[in-house]
Amino acid sequence: GNDALVFLDLKHNQIGDAGARALADYLQSNVCLCELQIEDNPIVDVSSIDSITNLLERNHVTQKEAFIAALNSINVVPWRRYKLMVVGEARAGKTSTIQALLQQPFNDTWNSTVGASLQQIETSASKQVWAEAKREHVAFTAKFAAQHVLHTLKSSKSSPALAGPMKTDKKPTPSTFGIRDGIRVKEETISSKFDAKLLIKARSERDNMVFSIWDYAGQQVFYTLHHLFLTKNGIYMLVFDMLQFVCTRTKSLKRIKFWLDSIDLHAPNAVVLIVGTFADRVRSSTEKGSINKALSELLKTNRRNILQNTSEDLLFFPADNRSREGTDAIRVALSEAALNQDFVNQEVPFRWIRVLDKILEANQPWLSLSRVMSIANEIGITSAKEIMFMLNLFSEFGALLHFRKSETLKHVVVTDPQWLISQLCKIIRDKKVHGFDKKEYERVGLAEDLKLLTKDAIASHDFLEYLWKDSEVDFLIDLMRQTMLLSDWKFSNR
Repeated sequence: GNDALVFLDLKHNQIGDAGARALADYLQSNVCLCELQIEDNPIVDVSSIDSITNLLERNHVTQKEAFIAALNSINVVPWRRYKLMVVGEARAGKTSTIQALLQQPFNDTWNSTVGASLQQIETSASKQVWAEAKREHVAFTAKFAAQHVLHTLKSSKSSPALAGPMKTDKKPTPSTFGIRDGIRVKEETISSKFDAKLLIKARSERDNMVFSIWDYAGQQVFYTLHHLFLTKNGIYMLVFDMLQFVCTRTKSLKRIKFWLDSIDLHAPNAVVLIVGTFADRVRSSTEKGSINKALSELLKTNRRNILQNTSEDLLFFPADNRSREGTDAIRVALSEAALNQDFVNQEVPFRWIRVLDKILEANQPWLSLSRVMSIANEIGITSAKEIMFMLNLFSEFGALLHFRKSETLKHVVVTDPQWLISQLCKIIRDKKVHGFDKKEYERVGLAEDLKLLTKDAIASHDFLEYLWKDSEVDFLIDLMRQTMLLSDWKFSNR
């Protein structure tokens, strides 16, 4: 039989009493099946029906016990997430490339990205399908626990007694952190979501990864922000315009070199995939070969960790975002590269995943460090050292942001990086593309403050308070100060 089956629909199958007894006998040694639909069958043997019902209930109870045991486990699970950072010049087609990879309709209207745009994506390594991830508050915690149940079922299929907590030869990272006993998952929270559908979903998604796409604006004014968000634990996609390359080779190579140098500065060992857009306009193999030769010369002195386009024997992937030609190869290359990255496969304590889910469940752009520590305490993590180590890892992996250059920064945990980018880009902006509404600032009495900002790059505290409104103003000012985006200037008689 199929020992991994958790749901079976046998309605309208002319199953009689003999078939019902056979099903009951099969369930005696089967620990997986917990939902069986046998309505509209000519079964009259009540004892067989009762036996089947009791055995299905036994399986459900033991599976749920294993699920709760996993939720309360102190062992480790694979991270299975990464950060895809998309860089390149303005108008190179970065956003359109992302839309093509997500199989979204091509947009003829050019909308300039402000600072950076973030999307959460879930992908199946086997199916090579990318889709925007739904933000379900306990998605990761429940998924990991359900996958543990499936693993337990597979290893204990000969016995109706399921194994308890996860067992592993590897210790949590770091192994020295203390553990508080007695913290259990409340029955009415995550564990109440356990059912056969959750197991089925977990089995179909066992090779899935979740990653965040960071689409960085290409305008020069935003370069000052990039050092805040370009990280070593991620994969980079560098997009350039092939048509422009053919017309202005030297200028294009200089721009590509700038981005490669920038990546090398922040992530010298990171994998980079280079995409050449407008493949519908540059179709000649001679032109592509010429571009490839120029890139080859450039990369001799820059870096060697470039994903190769082996099917076309190129150092880059030509793409036509309108027809999506070439995007399948890009998806495959990125997914395969991600699976081989240590940070994607790094194992983290299961309870850290629970803390992250609880943090995101608050659905706030930022939380105070004290609130995060309280959440961690509720899960059973009382060591301040472990909490800070955990936040540092989450920040390195792009799940949230936690800066520690000052006490002001340390006490704020940014749970929505897009919020932070949006706040910073209210003041750091390309005024030709993303200008200010002068009438608005005249109406609130800040016309002179706006003039001071746009003419002399001086921002008054009143202006910043209005600009950021109910945001954490002191945190944002200190962040800009600590990252050299702002310096204090004391005026006399002003």
